[in-house]
This record gives sequence, C-alpha cells and structure tokens, in this order.
Amino acid sequence: MSKPILYGRGIPSIAEQLGITVEEAKEIYNKVLAKFEGLAAFIKESEQMAREYGYVTTVWGRRRQIPDMQLPYYEFYYKDGCNPNFDPLSSDLSETDVPDDIIISFTQQLLRCYGREKKEILKEKIRQQGFKIIDNTSIIAKAKRQVVNARVQGKPKRLNCPSAVNHDAHGCAA
Repeated sequence: MSKPILYGRGIPSIAEQLGITVEEAKEIYNKVLAKFEGLAAFIKESEQMAREYGYVTTVWGRRRQIPDMQLPYYEFYYKDGCNPNFDPLSSDLSETDVPDDIIISFTQQLLRCYGREKKEILKEKIRQQGFKIIDNTSIIAKAKRQVVNARVQGKPKRLNCPSAVNHDAHGCAA
C-alpha cells in the first residue's frame, strides 16, 4: 500500500481501488505514513520544491521539470475582460484585473468546498457575479502525482568517472 501513496494516490482513490469507505482508506493511509517515518515529510518537501521552482531533483541530482505545480489553483477574470465598473477615462488601468482580495476570497471558498456538485454550484454563483473561472486543480493534481515519482526514478545521463579507462557496466572506473 505504500507504493500508491508514494506515487501520489489520494485517499478517495485508494478507497475506490480497494472497494472500501473513505474513512477506512484514510486509516490505512495514516498507518502507512506512521510506519514509514519520513515519507510524509518527503512527499511534502517534494511538492514544495516543485511549487517553488517548477522542478524537482532526482536522487542523482537531475532536474525533472513539473511546471504545472506552479499554476494557481484557480484563475479569475472578468467575463467581458474588465471590471463592470471600469471607467475608461480614469488613468487606472489596473481595473481590468480582478483584485487580489477577491481572488484570495474566491480561491479559499473553492478550496474549502468539498464534493464536485457543491463546487460546481459555488463556481456558478461566482460566474453569476461576472467572473470567468479557470480551474487548474485537476492539472495540479496530475502534476502532484508525478512529483515524488520524478524524484525517486531516473538514472543520470552519465556518471562522472575519475578515469576514462577500465569502466565497468555502470560506466565507472573499475
């Protein structure tokens, strides 16, 4: 069971795969993380690295690009491209961008909303207020599943060897 967790399988997915309840899957998930000390920290560290830099490094030091981890969970735009209260005669052109406080508020509401149906209802309410929403959560979820996998897999392009002669099967000097 540690392998699906290591490769980013979430609790609902584990429940579905095993044909058990989400609560039972959560119990299994927590037991695996308790048994393998450091696994949760490694997963969190890997996701933070990908979010900050857009890549993770493998155990061999290679960079694996995962730029989708840097996407915002949601993007908000005015439906018609600008604030309905936009005054074209004002010198403030920032009125075409959705203010940060509105973006933060909508994002927090959507992230706290569980269940596809409830989330769609909330998104419709936001749209009725004159906003267009781009939902990047599924793209980010897919990228999250690649993060730890990318760190633990992959061979180096070539090993640095001190000598160009007498190389073994791995490319290192014997």
